[in-house]
Amino acid sequence: MMTICPPEDDAAAPPEAFSALKWRRDGRPRGLLGWIAAQGMPLVNRRENRALVEWLAPAPGDAILEIGFGPGVTARALARRTPNGLVAGVDHSAVMLRRALRRNLAAVAEGRMLLCHGSPERLPFRDGMFDAAVAVNVFHFFAAPAAACREIGRVLRPGGRLAFATRGPRAGRGYDIAKARHARARQSLAEAGFTELDTAIVTARGPHDVIIISGRRR
Repeated sequence: MMTICPPEDDAAAPPEAFSALKWRRDGRPRGLLGWIAAQGMPLVNRRENRALVEWLAPAPGDAILEIGFGPGVTARALARRTPNGLVAGVDHSAVMLRRALRRNLAAVAEGRMLLCHGSPERLPFRDGMFDAAVAVNVFHFFAAPAAACREIGRVLRPGGRLAFATRGPRAGRGYDIAKARHARARQSLAEAGFTELDTAIVTARGPHDVIIISGRRR
């Protein structure tokens, strides 16, 4: 049986009114640019996707939540690691939801994956449902980071981990911007009551490393 969370009405934001600037501000790919982003995102985020899955090292029976699953690449990798578990996710882009469903049709049909159209501030899941929650390059789009972390913490079991993977430029203006975002992520986790805060640096080829900022629910 295929289980898909009902998508919200996206008609209020016509593609014609969408601009690259607005996408950069609200992180909600839609219209033609959303489709283009869905094609390129697996390549752009490949280092972060791979590093986060390896860092998390989920057990076969774990239940994992992904915030902002995009075209579904990380969700697919997590589903392969958790054949006896569950991978669930929310994304506020209907374009990404459709793309992720196509990429993960078998896992969704088997009931091992549940993908929803929604936001991290209002998750459609019960308390303590997940062993871990992850997000790749989306934290800076959170409208209320501490509130989002608190809501994600609600659906984690005691001791469950929340991890954000992002780029870590080694120099230049990008380094300063990334450093501020990393500090904000740690602060938001602390404000939401997470403990054992940690920042892991995964060295990667190219101009940036992968930074994984995590905390554990009490």
